[in-house]
Amino acid sequence: MPYSAELEMLSGTNAGARARAEQLVGDILEPRERLEFEHLLQWLRLSFLLTPILILLAFGLPAVPYAIGIAIAIALSFTWVGLLMRYRPRLLLDIQLWLRILDCGLVYLVLVYYHGFLHDSYYDTVYLLFVVAAAATHGRRGAWTLSAMAGLAVLASRLQLIASGAMRYEPRHLTDAVFYTLFFLVTSTAVAFLMHKAAAVVSRRERALHAAISERNAALERTAGELAESVRLRDAMLTGVTHDLRAPVT
Repeated sequence: MPYSAELEMLSGTNAGARARAEQLVGDILEPRERLEFEHLLQWLRLSFLLTPILILLAFGLPAVPYAIGIAIAIALSFTWVGLLMRYRPRLLLDIQLWLRILDCGLVYLVLVYYHGFLHDSYYDTVYLLFVVAAAATHGRRGAWTLSAMAGLAVLASRLQLIASGAMRYEPRHLTDAVFYTLFFLVTSTAVAFLMHKAAAVVSRRERALHAAISERNAALERTAGELAESVRLRDAMLTGVTHDLRAPVT
């Protein structure tokens, strides 16, 4: 990730206020870590470029428009997040959860388009990536928000495909929406729980380390005080001896 003064400021001296603010909104990672996580998501987005190739291998030339549409959606998502990371990292942090919702919107458009071509639904688990990403950066708040959004997206896509005649109605299309919502919620909540536990372990270790350092500093201060007292007594004794030598008792 390229260096910028704004990134440095995000991880700089205002750590206490930042930590309190994040605790209020339920976030887990600090700003710099959230930016690093977004950088990792960029690589995951690029890995999705394999999807159009796999689609072409599976369905041949009739799938070319769908492969192109998926590639364009991936490129758009990668580009706008990359621009925000490079030029407006603070804005990216402010709207990071909204970016996950926007990612779900893109997935919705791609899947409706592609599932209409297949006349069935297979790939709704793709939403899970962005649900888990929201849980990692925003804890339970992100998990609940994105699980609800992704579940609604699954339901809306099924209803849209049924209404357009691309798929015939089956009860599973409704129950699948409930299943996926619960699946997203359980998985993302588990991720948020593990993130909180990991943060708590790190916090306990830091407190133990700080306590050990404070205890050692206190011991060093006591030793320094004892040495200073020894030096004072030595100087007093030497002063007395010097005085006696200069003015001996006769």
